[in-house]
Amino acid sequence: MEDKAVGRYSLTRFLLHYLLREVLELDKNDGISFCRRPSDFVNEKDGRARLKAAIEPVVKGLVNSVDADLKRRRTEEGDTFDHKKDLKSPKKVADIRSKVIPFYQMALESKFTRPFSELWRQPAKA
Repeated sequence: MEDKAVGRYSLTRFLLHYLLREVLELDKNDGISFCRRPSDFVNEKDGRARLKAAIEPVVKGLVNSVDADLKRRRTEEGDTFDHKKDLKSPKKVADIRSKVIPFYQMALESKFTRPFSELWRQPAKA
């Protein structure tokens, strides 16, 4: 993340986990299945390597989207985002979600990124 203080803040990881779950649940094929039974994926041949390869681009896209949203907020609203306070607020987290998830959906629909299920189905790289 561009803002190192936000990137290192412990609640940022929880925000990203929450957003990752939301994105995975958009994927009606493997995403929901992974959320419900991750062990099924881990136990497949090369499961851990394939999971890393499938989830890493999704997380990077989310980090970039959150980073862009925070930059936009600072530009439009001034420097009012206080990560230590705002990431504890369900309202602020919901507001971030309301910006990031639709942006991610647009990226999927316009083929800027690929869904988890498509990434998961690729063979593991040696």
